[in-house]
Amino acid sequence: MDDASTSLERNEAQPGTRSQWRMFIRSLRFKAFVLIVLILAVVTSISSTLTTRVTGQVFYENEYARTREWAQSLAISTAEAVQAQDQQSLGLTVQDLIKTNSVAYVVFSDAAGEVLVSGEVKSGLLQSVLSPDGQTLNLKAMNVPQLVWNKELGLACSEVSVPVLSKSTIRPTGTSGRAIVGYLHLAIDVTATKAQLEQVSRRVRQIALFMVLLAVPCSIFVTRRVVAPLKELAQTACAIAKGSTDARAHIHTEDEIGDLAQSFNTMADRLTESRMELLELNAELEGRVEQRTRELQELAARDPLTGLYNRRHFGEVIAREFAAAERYDADLACLMLDLDRFKETNDRFGHRTGDEVLAIMAQVIGTELRGSDVAARFGGDEYIILLPQTSAASAAVLVDRIADRFKEEVSRKFPDAPVGVSIGVASLRSTRASSAEALIHEADVALYTVKDARKSGLLRDKRPRPARPRS
Repeated sequence: MDDASTSLERNEAQPGTRSQWRMFIRSLRFKAFVLIVLILAVVTSISSTLTTRVTGQVFYENEYARTREWAQSLAISTAEAVQAQDQQSLGLTVQDLIKTNSVAYVVFSDAAGEVLVSGEVKSGLLQSVLSPDGQTLNLKAMNVPQLVWNKELGLACSEVSVPVLSKSTIRPTGTSGRAIVGYLHLAIDVTATKAQLEQVSRRVRQIALFMVLLAVPCSIFVTRRVVAPLKELAQTACAIAKGSTDARAHIHTEDEIGDLAQSFNTMADRLTESRMELLELNAELEGRVEQRTRELQELAARDPLTGLYNRRHFGEVIAREFAAAERYDADLACLMLDLDRFKETNDRFGHRTGDEVLAIMAQVIGTELRGSDVAARFGGDEYIILLPQTSAASAAVLVDRIADRFKEEVSRKFPDAPVGVSIGVASLRSTRASSAEALIHEADVALYTVKDARKSGLLRDKRPRPARPRS
């Protein structure tokens, strides 16, 4: 009888224990505990990873600095030998460098990249820096060391390419400054540094694991202190959310988070729907505004009759191109065009014919320009063309082509029209203009010089010249 009673009590206790464990696992306390531990594990993992990376960066930055300083020092000390292409002297230098434990490989080349002397600690290291025939150095970023890991040979190297400058401060062209007579590519073995970094990384991971284990009892204490008030907060939030009787959420979890989520999800669903509608409307409105802005900007920059840019936009373009030409010491040509006897054509044939003549001029200009050239209607029957990186002599070829083409097109469509074109040319180097406005003025002066010469009979028609190179 006693044995039967004990067995019955044991059977009744087991379902109760399982129910308690089930409730504990579903409880917010257990979930908060797991969440805190996971967060601490993630934070610790990220911290250890960042620590390892920062440490590695410090380690490698020191090696990079040493590599750069060593390479620059060698470039200075071997400048005369490289300039004279003294392979014997450079060969002795390479042998001495290879004998040291820290140098993995070194290459000296001339200014064209042709290898003068090279050396390596292990065969196969130079495959990544030399051409397949071994005659040319593949130049990488100058004065920027980088880490190279050769898995096959088990070597980690810090390598850098530096230019070797001549001792003289006068270049062969007569300009001042030290000329580049060759290049030095140096690689330092940092395998030991890499091994030290891996050891530091292992230590950091061990510390991180200890911190996670230490966080377990701390998280238990925190969850006990924080979770208790959440039940009351969930009930209050639920009462606020149920102000509308037709609002219901379908969440049926068995913990406090379920109650809180049910209340706030109801409000969140409404806010999300409203927000999505606003975002869609806002995105559509922004797209229309952006498209309309681009259209207005393009319309504002174009002449409605000819389709060329207007005078205001041309002023912005020539200001930028003039600054670029001065900065890079490049030439810049400006052409000013004016239609001869245009008023007479307008009076005899009407404004509609005059407009078609203006359009023909714009079409001829557009067909003769490169992609980098810019043309605009300067005003009335005046046009202006900007030719970046073009001399006055090259621009003269375009002048003849435009004049001949315009004459041909007008004669074909309006054979009785007396209209012609005069073109003035000015370039930055030929005029030494001090500003974009001054360059336009010089082109305008050249235009009226052409007009005066034509009126006095001094200017004769020229034969068409070959086509100007187009890009």
